[in-house]
Amino acid sequence: MDRAVRIAVLNNRSLQATLENLGIARADILEAGLLKNPIFSGHVRFPRASGPTNVEFALAQSVLDVFFIPLRRKVAVTRFEQAKLQVADAVLRLLTEVKTAYYTVQTAEQVPRDAADRPPSRRGRCGAGRAPV
Repeated sequence: MDRAVRIAVLNNRSLQATLENLGIARADILEAGLLKNPIFSGHVRFPRASGPTNVEFALAQSVLDVFFIPLRRKVAVTRFEQAKLQVADAVLRLLTEVKTAYYTVQTAEQVPRDAADRPPSRRGRCGAGRAPV
């Protein structure tokens, strides 16, 4: 049965997708702890008449972003915990399906063997017959 479970876990695409969601949620935690990229801009102005060229560069960063990092991180951790629970649920559901199928097959194979092992005098005599008069 352990082999059947291993094969089912490795080949189940739905479970693999759920595991990938767990990896994405983990990456979101890392991203939530980072500052957003700064905005860099530049302008070049050429005068109509003679004169120097005007060149301007600017770098902008949201100061409020620093205050939102703990909140974003908390949300990301909550989503990661949710993804872990979804993985656990998917694994348990898959294990239940595999074990049910395994035992169903085992039972289906065992019943004909048990019937063949019974002595011929007892086959087909489960209450079917004439009652003595």
